Amino acid sequence: MELSITHEFDCDVERYWRTFFDEEYNRALYRELKMRDRTVLEHVSEGGGETIRRVVRVVPDVELPSLVRKIVGESVAYVERSTWSRARSALDVTVELDAPGMRDRFELRGVYAVAPSGPGRVRRDFHAVLSVRVPIVGGQVEKQIAEQTRKSYETTAVFTRRWLAEHPAEP
Repeated sequence: MELSITHEFDCDVERYWRTFFDEEYNRALYRELKMRDRTVLEHVSEGGGETIRRVVRVVPDVELPSLVRKIVGESVAYVERSTWSRARSALDVTVELDAPGMRDRFELRGVYAVAPSGPGRVRRDFHAVLSVRVPIVGGQVEKQIAEQTRKSYETTAVFTRRWLAEHPAEP
C-alpha cells in the first residue's frame, strides 16, 4: 500500500529542519501524540551537519485497533531508522515493529521531504510504502495502520504550526 501525506508550514526550510531535530520540540510533540516513551538510540551528525543518522525507539500509549492487537498483542513498540540529507532536504525513513514475529512481516519505508512552497512557507511531503504480510488480514491491518499514520501526521502538523507560532525564529 502506498501512503502520501502533505502539509504546509509558515517557515523556511532551514527553520523547519532545525525544529524537526530540536529535542525540546520532540519531547513536547511526543507528549501531544500520546507516546508512552521515546528513546533516541542513536543520533550522529556527519559531514559538518550535512547528514544526520538517527535511530529512535517509540512506545505508543494509545489503544491499538482490535485487528492489530490480535496480531501483535496489547501494545507495540517500533524503531524508526532515518537518514537526513541537507542537500536533498529529505529524510529517508524505515520503521520496524518491535513485536515478536512481526519484524519480517511488516515494512514501512518512506521519504519525508521539505521544500519551499512560497515566500516564508514550506511543503512537507511524506511518501511511503506500507506492507503487512499476514495471511487474510494483512490488507485490513495496512488500512488501519495507514489511517492511524494519517491521524498522527495531522496531529503533528497542527502541533508544529502552533510550535512555530509560539517559538519565533531567532534573529
